[in-house]
Amino acid sequence: MVLGGKKLLSRNTTSVFGAKGSRGGKKVPRRSVTVTDENNSRITRTRGGFMSNDIDVNFTTILNMFLELGYKVFWSLWSDETKETIRKYLLDVALVEEGAADEFMDVWYKRLEEEQKRRFKEELKASKAIQR
Repeated sequence: MVLGGKKLLSRNTTSVFGAKGSRGGKKVPRRSVTVTDENNSRITRTRGGFMSNDIDVNFTTILNMFLELGYKVFWSLWSDETKETIRKYLLDVALVEEGAADEFMDVWYKRLEEEQKRRFKEELKASKAIQR
């Protein structure tokens, strides 16, 4: 996001490959998200179901699988149950506030990291000057 010529928000990316998230593949955005207790429980139960069949699936993989399945349902004909679920999340003020807090924290941590790098470079430069 750019405001007044300043970059306020940038996506943090990492290289991942395959369902296990092994390093070395394509770049994908890393996001912090707020997951409701109910959805966390669903993800945990689903992981447990896979693991009871000797299939090790991580949290992120299950979350992305649910997102893709939800996306497909979202764009299909809506049942009354689907409409109610959509209403539930669109009207949840707490999740909207949590999302805003997540975005703020992403920006804050990024700026903190940049400031720490800047200070480290300055200290390293000063240390080298003293050594000379």
